[in-house]
Parts: sequence; C-alpha cells; structure tokens
Amino acid sequence: MVDWDTLLNHEKYQLQLGGAQFTVEDGVFTPDPSISYSTSIIVENFPDVTGKRIADVGTGTGVLAVLAALKGAQEVVATDSSDKAIENARQNVHDNGVEDRVNVIQTNLLDGVEGTFDYIFANLPILDDNVWNKAGVDVWSTMEDFLKTTRSRLNKDGEIYIPWGSFAENERGALESLISKAGFNFRVIEKDVLGFRWYLYILSHKL
Repeated sequence: MVDWDTLLNHEKYQLQLGGAQFTVEDGVFTPDPSISYSTSIIVENFPDVTGKRIADVGTGTGVLAVLAALKGAQEVVATDSSDKAIENARQNVHDNGVEDRVNVIQTNLLDGVEGTFDYIFANLPILDDNVWNKAGVDVWSTMEDFLKTTRSRLNKDGEIYIPWGSFAENERGALESLISKAGFNFRVIEKDVLGFRWYLYILSHKL
C-alpha cells in the first residue's frame, strides 16, 4: 500500500527534473517521480511552448511553470491556493532565473487571472485520500470547478494537460464524462510506472 502522506509530508530536499534543479519544501506536493508520476508524465510529453502563454494551475513547487519558461514560453502564470506552495514556487522561479516570465499568484484555480492561454497544465489532486482531506482539499469538486471554468480561458487551438492514475480508476469514467460535458475533446497517453497506470489527458476544443 502506498503511503500517500509522503506526497505532502516529507523532508525538504533538492530534486533534478527536466534538466532543472528544484527545492521541494515540506508540506508541498512532491514532483519526485519515485513517489508520484503525475508531474513527470507531463514533463515527458511537454508541448512546444515557444512564444506561448501558459497557465500552471496547482503549481506546487513550480516545476512545470519553470520548465515552460526555460523552454521558451513568453509568459507563464502559476497559481496555487497553498501558502507553502506559493512560497516554494517563487523560490524555484527565482533560483532558475525565470522571474521575468513567470508570475506566481495565490488563488483558487484561475480565479482573478486575466486573459486566455495556449496551454494549461493542471496537475491537480487525483484521489480523495486522507492526505488531501487533511489538507482541506475536496478533490472532485476542484476538478469539476476547473473543467467548468477553463473552456473560456483556452485559446482556439490550445490544449489542457491533466494527469490521472489507475489508483483512481473507478473515477476515470466520471472524469471523461465531465471533460465531454465541459465542451472538450480529449486524447490519452498512458504509461505504467510505480505499479500503476498513469494517464495524461490532453484536452482541446470541440470543433
């Protein structure tokens, strides 16, 4: 049985991912691929973000936001509701020298954020387990709110990246139904790691 508490509760440490170095603070979701592959499945399938406007929703340590900037994004907006995550993300943005392109904002999802985006990364909590309940996060309502509110925030040819895992296989059908009802098409990339099947949902506007 996986100890999901280690997703948030761990010692402060350094992690290299996607060719960059990151500090992971205690109390912030770890992007360590030996614990959770939800961050890495996005990193492995990163789109060409050159000159694009990116949103990283639920940024945590800021890994995806930093990598987007390093890969040539024109502007990145990174959001999280957690005080610790915001502080950690800002530190990693500073340490990787991308403060001119990454704006870290404390908010729920994209509340109060202006404009539309070419790509939206949403590495949100997947399973209503004790670790997220203890943190005060309602996983399913968060995903519902995200899908209902982001269609108008995505540019015509834009895409949304959402990771998922087979430990929440029973909820995957409901997720796909929500995606369709929100007005998106999707394709799925799959990879077996850490004893689970990991899914990367890539959403686009219905034609």
